Amino acid sequence: MVLLSDLLAHPRDGTFDLKKPSAEGGMKDTHVAYLSQVVENPKLGENCLPLKDAIKSFSNWLGGDAVFKNVYFPSIKWTGTLRVNRKDYLKVCGNATKHGFLRLDRMVKLVKRILHDNGKVIDDGEVYLVLPDFIEWFRENVVFASASQIAWHLNEIRWGIYDYLSPEFKRSFEPTKVMSGAQMYRYKYPNGLSDPLIKSIYWDLMNEVRSAPSVPRFNPSPPLSDIY
Repeated sequence: MVLLSDLLAHPRDGTFDLKKPSAEGGMKDTHVAYLSQVVENPKLGENCLPLKDAIKSFSNWLGGDAVFKNVYFPSIKWTGTLRVNRKDYLKVCGNATKHGFLRLDRMVKLVKRILHDNGKVIDDGEVYLVLPDFIEWFRENVVFASASQIAWHLNEIRWGIYDYLSPEFKRSFEPTKVMSGAQMYRYKYPNGLSDPLIKSIYWDLMNEVRSAPSVPRFNPSPPLSDIY
């Protein structure tokens, strides 16, 4: 949940001289949106279709709403039906995993808006009361049930990245000498790549595609894939 929460976080201007990405659907205002820029303007390969399809599929899922009946929040004595954007409840639960109670002010505002949109108006103090109920209910009833679907989307993106970068790895990889039985190697950097930090990132990126992703492609569990 922590890593997923980081991926869904709001990017800041200026990191690595990057501007906040623009994207539609569920990718909007997330770090995953940078992948949309890659497939729209590829620099290291041409086979973007699997990655583009995986990104679009995850974005559509994230941007959609799920409807939950008989939700019960005992702290405010409320039972009802909630329609909630998937990205919103994942961000609330993810941020609660990595942040203490005093750093959840943004999530308090988000939960207040969610309840307001569903016809339940409460003040800020009541939101702090209901926040633990909200997190507990969604973790136990929704997040775990959605886990296979989320894992499938992320794995498809991982495989899409691998398919996209594999031709660049084959072009760049250059075996050198053998030392103590181990094959040494180097990478032929793309033309014009000179910044030491970016070269180091490129090296690490190529190392990531020396072998296929460790998790094979799979389909989400049928009983769980369409619950929420």
